[in-house]
Formats: sequence, structure tokens, C-alpha cells
Amino acid sequence: VDAFPVHGCCGAWGVIAAALFATEFYYGRSYYSDDERKDDCAGAFYGGDGGSLAAAVLFVLANAAWTAPTMALLLAGLRHTVGIRDLAHDLDGMEDDSKHGGLGAGLGDGLTEDLASEHPSAAFRRGADRVRARR
Repeated sequence: VDAFPVHGCCGAWGVIAAALFATEFYYGRSYYSDDERKDDCAGAFYGGDGGSLAAAVLFVLANAAWTAPTMALLLAGLRHTVGIRDLAHDLDGMEDDSKHGGLGAGLGDGLTEDLASEHPSAAFRRGADRVRARR
């Protein structure tokens, strides 16, 4: 599983879900138990005025606006210096096999050589074999 679906999408949903489903009781217990603010900051579905939802959406957008270019610069720098992939492990049994002792996502269970050549990593393997041959 890639990082964006797990950390990006699920993190964004967690922020927005809290702004939708927070009750006055739990908001008050978590933040402002003696303050009247809990009445205004409840989730949109529990009597809130929508301020929490607007703040959550703004936070998610600001986070994406910061993270996307920052990671693009970081990964571009890594790609042009030390590289991003560990070719030896990726090619000699794939990363899941070298790190965890098995193939991920149910791969390898009855997978024939014909199907293996159609797998998306097959093209990467062929390209990396060419890189290895040049060394």
C-alpha cells in the first residue's frame, strides 16, 4: 500500500470526520470542559455552527499545499543523488520478500511464469537487469 492512501487520505478523513461527528460532550471533555466554546465547536452533524468543518477543510488543504511541493523537492533530490529504490532487494525477490519473508497482496500463490511476466514489476525487473548488466 502506498503512503498517500494510508497517511494522506485517511489522515484527511480523520480531521474532517472529527469536524462532522464531534459531540458537545466529547469536545468539552477533550478541550474546553468549562468553556462555552464547546457549544460552538461541536461537529456539523451534532449542532455545531460549521466553524470546525471549515477549519478542518482549510487545514487539510493547507497541509496538502505544504506537503506536495516539499515532498516533490525532497524526492527529486533523492532520485538524482542516492536513488529511491533498493534495486538489489526489489529485483531479487521483491522488497516484501526480502524484508518480510513473503510477497505482498497475495502474490506468489500459484503465480505462473506467464502471469509473472505480466505483473507490473516485471518491466521494472527487466529495466533493472539492464542497469545491473552495465555495472
